[in-house]
Amino acid sequence: MKKELKPYYNKLLKKKQEFLEKYESNKDISQKEEKEGTGDLVDQATDDYTNEFLNNLSAADLKILRLIDSAIERIQKDDYGVCQDCGEDISPKRLKAVPWAEFCLNCQEKKEKEEE
Repeated sequence: MKKELKPYYNKLLKKKQEFLEKYESNKDISQKEEKEGTGDLVDQATDDYTNEFLNNLSAADLKILRLIDSAIERIQKDDYGVCQDCGEDISPKRLKAVPWAEFCLNCQEKKEKEEE
């Protein structure tokens, strides 16, 4: 691994650990609620909403975890910081803000417009 990529690598590992801890915490909360049962219909609706929110949050987190793993892999292959679409360098400012970024800002904007 290139020395200049070490800070990004460490930041990615830290962020991954945060997501995994968050996932474990959400999982524990969800399991605790299931064991406690529910009282009335209002409690059941609230519990259902909370569980749905946690599941959706986990899906979003899972997507970011995959991007983090992919970025870590690119660091290990010395391919980090290169746009996966156009092949241009991703700006250090963007990588600092979003270290798991796969695309330069221009390609990311194009991709988002296509998904609308």
